[in-house]
Amino acid sequence: MGFLGKIPVRITTQSVRDKTSVHIHPHIQMCFVLSGTLRHIINGHEYLQPAGSCSFVLPFDSHLIDSTASEDTPVIVHIAFFEEFLTARGYDFFPHRGICARFNGNVIPEMCFFTGRKDEATELVRKMLEEFENGKKMSFDRAAELVAEFFSLACTCGVTEKETDISRRNVEKILKAVKFIEDNYQEKIATDTLAKVAGMSRRTFTDFFKKVTKLSPMQFVLSVRIKSAEMLMRGTDMLFDEIARATGLGDHSNLARVFKKYRGYSPTNYINHTYKKEKKAHAIPTSERYSWIEEL
Repeated sequence: MGFLGKIPVRITTQSVRDKTSVHIHPHIQMCFVLSGTLRHIINGHEYLQPAGSCSFVLPFDSHLIDSTASEDTPVIVHIAFFEEFLTARGYDFFPHRGICARFNGNVIPEMCFFTGRKDEATELVRKMLEEFENGKKMSFDRAAELVAEFFSLACTCGVTEKETDISRRNVEKILKAVKFIEDNYQEKIATDTLAKVAGMSRRTFTDFFKKVTKLSPMQFVLSVRIKSAEMLMRGTDMLFDEIARATGLGDHSNLARVFKKYRGYSPTNYINHTYKKEKKAHAIPTSERYSWIEEL
């Protein structure tokens, strides 16, 4: 469970006072803005996140939050949990690496602005906070129910029933290609092969794949390989050449080039600084790491 310890979910309010460094988490993280504006970069995609919007950061996605875009200190709600928090309670939830999670067959957007329904989304978040702050009366089942309700709103907000049905059919085809990538990323993968797996023409597949994942098919393959390499660096003593071969990145030289370009640091720096710093930080109680946490 990592820093979440013995509880399956953590919900806290936080005042973002400084720009954080690019980092990753082993858990799913939702970031809902209560006030102010947040600059949020997720896997290289930059968003200006106003009050009433929510981002969804999947395990080992890289992200950075920055308060400098706001005149006031942004106040956000962090909701962090592992996949099992929902699946153990019978919810249809599945996060894909490099693609936003799906809930009840619909894709949860990486960023949702809840156009026209911000008040409804904010009220759900406040209910989550109240449930989490009830101490002994806390109900994880109720918290999961509220998270599921929030996901349903995020998936359908501003989308008609007809559009949702069409999207669902096409997304399921894309998810077949995503699963193929996750099962075969160590090998050479061609766009034509992925289009065939999805049952689409190459052009239709490429266009729709980018709409769903915000990446081209080959960019997505590379993102899966990078995240897999990061996981091996975190959990094994494999040499960099071995990690490169195991993840389809060729050799140590190419691994280093890719990391420098897409992560901004070398594999050695990741091991010696980023990961060790993160691991050390997560060993410290949350209340000590974030002494500036403010409750509503």
